[in-house]
Amino acid sequence: MSYVNPALVTSPKDRIANLEILHDGGENSYSIARMKWEGREGTIGVRWNGGKNNGVGNPQSRGIPTWFILPEPLGDFTKFFVWAEKKGNFIASEADNTSENS
Repeated sequence: MSYVNPALVTSPKDRIANLEILHDGGENSYSIARMKWEGREGTIGVRWNGGKNNGVGNPQSRGIPTWFILPEPLGDFTKFFVWAEKKGNFIASEADNTSENS
């Protein structure tokens, strides 16, 4: 199977509502979404998208793509990261070099 559009990852249907994709890295990359999860608005989920050699991506349940729900503090940080990246205030490659400069 190839790339799974994260906007179509709505399982389990009784727990997810108002799915909004914040980042879609495309095939063989990751996605980040904000959603209503078990009644809580603004919950953040992440997943690795599928690709030709890795099926529907991760996580999945019995071959059905799902989201990994982040704990609230990590979700808040992730929302800030996505916002900063879109504003051009944060470059991931700069973050990769911070340990070299310490």
